Amino acid sequence: MSGSVSARPQHELSNTPMELTQLTAAEAGRLIAQKEISSLELTRACIGRIEERNSTIRSFRHFDPDFSLKQAQIADRQTPRSALHGVSFAVKDVIDTEDFPTEFGSAVHEGRRPKADATCVSLMRQAGSVLLGKVVTTKYAMFNPNETRHPLKVEHTPGGSSSGTAASACDRMVPIAFGNQTAGSLIRPAAYYGVYGLKPTHGTTDATGVLPLQLYFDTLGYMARSIEGLQLFYGVVSGTDQRAIWSRDKPLKIGLCETCQWPYAGAHARDFNS
Repeated sequence: MSGSVSARPQHELSNTPMELTQLTAAEAGRLIAQKEISSLELTRACIGRIEERNSTIRSFRHFDPDFSLKQAQIADRQTPRSALHGVSFAVKDVIDTEDFPTEFGSAVHEGRRPKADATCVSLMRQAGSVLLGKVVTTKYAMFNPNETRHPLKVEHTPGGSSSGTAASACDRMVPIAFGNQTAGSLIRPAAYYGVYGLKPTHGTTDATGVLPLQLYFDTLGYMARSIEGLQLFYGVVSGTDQRAIWSRDKPLKIGLCETCQWPYAGAHARDFNS
């Protein structure tokens, strides 16, 4: 299996319907379940998009088309296991994958091969989703800039540390992708790219196999191009149907905790209620 972005000949995918990459995860899952498209077709479209754009955007660190196409073929032979059955997903390079290297964005760990998938990756694969590869992180999910570029304006910052996660979703390389957050590593790049990011309540999902940074803040995160995609994505990993929980009729609640650091906040933050 390739340890870097594949150089699969573009002509092999010349007949790929590239409009499939415009589908959200929820739309793709429904069409696959209805047999209007196949997982193989969707996966081919995503691979074609990566091969077309990754040299510019640099969001994917590792992907292996042959591996993912085989997984898609298996998904197409199965009865759908979830609403995301056959849907492609990507994984930030601080989250373990048995079939791809997990290098934490550091040359020190180049070629590191975990013995097992992280729990979240395992749950997605059990749900019938197709692992497309690993996306770029900053080194150890910290502050150092990395090679990813903003898909909409390449001279602009991609944000960090889940830059590859956001870029791959924004640029239609993949419908959904895992990131993670300790401070602002997920919601910041999601905002920069205009995609939907979810940093759920700390500790609500199993983080086994995710690089620890600060255990009291580390949170597995999710990105998608639609709210429904996030609901389904988080639903698979949390084991709870989030569509029944995320009601638009519920009033918005915002909690404000004035800790010992409150005096150091800027005036605009302290004037929150004005």
